[in-house]
Amino acid sequence: MKHSKKLKILIADQYSIVAEGLRLLISKDTRYEVTATSTEYALSEIERQGPDMLLLDICNAKGGSIGVLQNILCRFAKLKVLVFTALVEEVYAQRTLAVGAKGFLTKAEAPEVLFQVIETIAKGGMYVSERVRNIAFADWIARPPNPSSLHSSLVVKLSNRELEVFELLGKGFGSKMVAKQLRLSPKTVDVHRGHIKEKLNLKNGAELVQRAIQWDQSFR
Repeated sequence: MKHSKKLKILIADQYSIVAEGLRLLISKDTRYEVTATSTEYALSEIERQGPDMLLLDICNAKGGSIGVLQNILCRFAKLKVLVFTALVEEVYAQRTLAVGAKGFLTKAEAPEVLFQVIETIAKGGMYVSERVRNIAFADWIARPPNPSSLHSSLVVKLSNRELEVFELLGKGFGSKMVAKQLRLSPKTVDVHRGHIKEKLNLKNGAELVQRAIQWDQSFR
């Protein structure tokens, strides 16, 4: 009897204990061959293992949340990537899909939903939640801010690069450190900071850093 080839799935998460827990969970389905690593080593492990699918947590990723996904897909264009993260759907889902991810799923979802999404992507489909689909058909950028989501409707206005700068500021990085991390000039970072302040209606650098820290802490 001929056995079908198992789908090779690599899990890359910022926390090794989470990655290992996901590996054990998904491995219960015998159709999948599952390995786990940290987000930091995702590129080298993709090259070494050659997975069919990557479950990627972009939260706190070196090089920026969108940047790490872009780097992976630049080198492995045919890889099916499911972004599986705690980050806010309204801000990150459409950005990751635009870059080339096949799906975006938050960690608040039940395990059975995760299995359904993996199967959908494995068969060549894509996945976004009903919430994101509804947003895509509305003028969602113009929606009034939702105080409970730390003004995510304003943050969504940031470009991908501005969002990465904003994330790093929230982790305590100064402009020079942000520039080094994202391989930009300090002057370019200052330009991005100015754009961010304008888009988030912030008066000065202190307010910018405070808002960035609030944003970062909302995912901890």
